[in-house]
Amino acid sequence: MTNQHNNLLHAIEGDLSQPPVVATLPSLQERTADRRERLTRALAEIRDMDEQTAGLKGVVDAQKQRIGELEAMVAFLDKRVEALDRDRLTYAKQAFSLARQIRGIRALTEEAAQIADAADQLEQVGGAEAG
Repeated sequence: MTNQHNNLLHAIEGDLSQPPVVATLPSLQERTADRRERLTRALAEIRDMDEQTAGLKGVVDAQKQRIGELEAMVAFLDKRVEALDRDRLTYAKQAFSLARQIRGIRALTEEAAQIADAADQLEQVGGAEAG
């Protein structure tokens, strides 16, 4: 324990035979130097943060640009999907129409085959009567 500590303890315990402890402040030059040192460190930290902020701004700008590109791509793909949906609907309608036409053609073909068979039978009956 230092002498100052002993003096402080004796003063607290009531021993007044020892001289009182006197606190001293650092000199004005020491305080100024200390402040200057703290301000210099703070300024260096601020400059470092400014450099980091500038770097982050660059990253943010690049990300904004990329997001813009992706949004444009999504908009293009949305339009393309809409166009494909319209085309799909058009082709579905055409397929349905073609299926109906094929059924109609099939029915006509079957009817024509029946008529041809009937004509053949009539010919055979007419040929047999003539013979």
